[in-house]
Amino acid sequence: MLLVSESGWRTNTLPFLFIHPVEVLGATPSSSPLSGGGRIEVRGAHFTPWAECRFGTARSPSSVDFVSSTLIRCLAPAAPHSGPAPVTVNTPPCTLIPNT
Repeated sequence: MLLVSESGWRTNTLPFLFIHPVEVLGATPSSSPLSGGGRIEVRGAHFTPWAECRFGTARSPSSVDFVSSTLIRCLAPAAPHSGPAPVTVNTPPCTLIPNT
């Protein structure tokens, strides 16, 4: 942010975090009960501790178990019917609060 005052120009910097887009390379096992609760290992790249797993449009019912930037564990949610569902990993935006 650039501020203009009577005494001239002044910059006010805030921390900013660039995040690599996550990549999902695979998930095992490839199935879970319709009632949910199956522990799924997701392998990929650029995972973060605040990642979220989704199976289709349903979010994992618990927080992700972050193992490393290439491995996380998620609980599969309950499903309304049997069939395939894409596994996606989202890194939600975070809020940075500057030191004052």
